[in-house]
Amino acid sequence: FFGGGVGLIQLKDVVCRGNETSIMECRHQRPGLTDSACSTHTRDVSILCTANKSVCSHGNVRLVGGGSDLQGRVEFCAGGEWTTICSNGWDKRETSVVCRQLGHSGDGAITLTGNLFGEGTGYVFVQNVGCLGNETTLLQCLASATGGQGCTHSQDIEVICRGSSTLSLVSSSATVAPSPTAVSADTSHRLSPSTMAAIILPIIIILAVLIIVAVIVTLLAWKLLKSKSLMKSEAAGDTIPITDQDERRMSVISEQPSTSL
Repeated sequence: FFGGGVGLIQLKDVVCRGNETSIMECRHQRPGLTDSACSTHTRDVSILCTANKSVCSHGNVRLVGGGSDLQGRVEFCAGGEWTTICSNGWDKRETSVVCRQLGHSGDGAITLTGNLFGEGTGYVFVQNVGCLGNETTLLQCLASATGGQGCTHSQDIEVICRGSSTLSLVSSSATVAPSPTAVSADTSHRLSPSTMAAIILPIIIILAVLIIVAVIVTLLAWKLLKSKSLMKSEAAGDTIPITDQDERRMSVISEQPSTSL
């Protein structure tokens, strides 16, 4: 979970009663050089201790820095401390689970990166969270997750939830972080200008590209129709009509005296 170790593997088959003060007081064996079961660090044991003074309950989630309970940086309570989650392997399925755990609708939720709501502190707990999308809490998705080593807080995941359709069914493990700044009641659910810009700008770019493509297709279609029309005229033996101005020019040319050699 937290990566493989290095060096020798010292113990195997450790059996403790629970009241020992050292792991060496527990019954154990030392793996031999030919022990294939413990020959690599793929079976190293990982544990997660609970802090003496827990500030949260393991499995809680909250959104921080967004100014409302609908948006912010995702933080997960691990071992009694708030941690962040790396964006590697995160998609809309994990986002919908977080929003539902917080009592909001998971439909139409938005996943963000880039520290729009600021970088977190502490350590990055996990990456590659593997939600199917139908879980009720993020904790249920961590069976296949890997440790957050190698990730930095520049990769903290952020979400924007859409509305609150299940507020009466909020899980007891869901927690919304208090806003760092006071927000008035009538604007608590409004998106910040920077958030709106991040959402609207890609839409404007896509619309502009579609308009340009439509104009190009229209011009090509017009040229094709004009070319077909000229080809039909030539096949039917049509002649180009002579205008009055062309007739006058031809009359002037014919009236000019010819020069004898």
